[in-house]
Amino acid sequence: MANGKQNLFPGIDLFKLIGAVIVVAIHSHPFENIPLPMWADFVYKLICNTAVPFFFIASGFLLGYKSLNEERIFKKLKSFVWMYVIALLCYFPLDILIGWADNPSVGRLFVSYIKRIFIIGGTNTSYHLWYVLSVCYSLLLFFIIWKLVSPRKRDIVIAIASVMLFLVAIIIDWLLAKEHDIAAFNELSALVARFTHTGRVLTGPFYMWIGLLFARKFPSRPSLSFCLLLLIAGVIYQAIGFQLQIPNVMFYIGVFALASHIIRLPFETYWCRRASSSIYFVHMVPISIFFYLVLKLPLGMELFMISMLSSVIVSVFWIPFNKNVLSKWK
Repeated sequence: MANGKQNLFPGIDLFKLIGAVIVVAIHSHPFENIPLPMWADFVYKLICNTAVPFFFIASGFLLGYKSLNEERIFKKLKSFVWMYVIALLCYFPLDILIGWADNPSVGRLFVSYIKRIFIIGGTNTSYHLWYVLSVCYSLLLFFIIWKLVSPRKRDIVIAIASVMLFLVAIIIDWLLAKEHDIAAFNELSALVARFTHTGRVLTGPFYMWIGLLFARKFPSRPSLSFCLLLLIAGVIYQAIGFQLQIPNVMFYIGVFALASHIIRLPFETYWCRRASSSIYFVHMVPISIFFYLVLKLPLGMELFMISMLSSVIVSVFWIPFNKNVLSKWK
């Protein structure tokens, strides 16, 4: 029989695995050459937009469901920094093979690489790692607040800092999304574009803060009717307000709240969490190989299927290796 740890959050574990599959789809575009009905395209985009925010909220929840303290935050920070470094090293050969062809200048390649690693997140072949970088910065922010702010004020300071960074991220994305009628906005956009092409790294603290709020109430959960209300509101917002470039937070919260209600499944789900992490980390390897180097498959269903199958095979070997070998080095 599985232990309590393994069965604690089956819904969240299952949804994380589904989210990892969705991320593979985001980067391989399985429906690139398959015309979808308008409603199906709407649902597909809505689901795709939910995957990474769900990961963030889950990370915040798993951080805070136990007693949150300085030591726990720092331990998680070290773990994510370790994962980020290992992943970057694994992708480095592909970056050299693919990035060198696009940018033959060693100096420019180095500057671009450093900027991507520390500001944008990931590299040319590992841009999905922006999530990991964002979690690292989020945990660093929480750790600093925990060190410098009195216990009575920590919650409000984390909330204010997270919301402010989230708003900055929205402003950055708005500035970079299009040409503006006001010259000052275009000048500011050009300045921001010298450092990054997106503000998404700054969204991590906000979503993780939401996860911390869920953890604060655990084991209490929002009612199913409230979950349904959030999901309906999110669908409506997606239909009429997506052009505002403000993330569909209501839908993301609704999906996580719904996942938290799944407390029992007829199969073991702890492996889902491990598999989701493994698939997330490695899937860009087969995509990069089969898109840029071998076969040079176009974006589409074939690339998705090959990348998904390759990621699952790697996960079968990676999960026990990570548990038995790498975990001892941390």
